[in-house]
Amino acid sequence: MPLSTDLTDALIALIPEDGSRISNSGIKAALEQEVGEPLNDAQVEEAKTLVVAMGAAEKARGPGGGLKAPVLEPPPRAATPGRSRRNGNGSSAQGRQASEAAAPASPQG
Repeated sequence: MPLSTDLTDALIALIPEDGSRISNSGIKAALEQEVGEPLNDAQVEEAKTLVVAMGAAEKARGPGGGLKAPVLEPPPRAATPGRSRRNGNGSSAQGRQASEAAAPASPQG
């Protein structure tokens, strides 16, 4: 039976760096080839849990599950044309400007 550190190291090497995922079945097949013996599901799950806990991967969603490289910074969001930008308090910048223009000036004095 392979050591969990051997499985963990082998699993980290399998994770695609381009952000794509490797499925659970792909993980198991590649790890079995790496260690040269069959693995049970519990061994594979333990290695996956350790790799995720270390921050070296994150669980992938979708059919087949699996792992993918962690996203360190979210990709920038593209601005949607025709939509107002929101400021920190949840109101739109356009709405704030309109209400400030409509508000009576405070008396000077």
